[in-house]
Amino acid sequence: MIAGTPIVTSRSSSLPEVAGEFANYCEPSIHADIAIALHKSLNNRKEALKLAEGAKIRAQDFSWESAYEKIHDVLSYCASMD
Repeated sequence: MIAGTPIVTSRSSSLPEVAGEFANYCEPSIHADIAIALHKSLNNRKEALKLAEGAKIRAQDFSWESAYEKIHDVLSYCASMD
């Protein structure tokens, strides 16, 4: 996502939470569905650029620094409890 390329992913696990509205989704067990999502990403340049730019911005929400801050806050809270 941070590379600014179009994303093709599935709706399984936490992937939709991460990619949000900035990906072309497919059912990973259906080859034709994967092909359709790839086709959308490769052949609709305007839409692909829109998704890629949005994904690049969204990726900033998932930095190591952000993860560290969240974990630090939780651990600091837990350490302050009596």
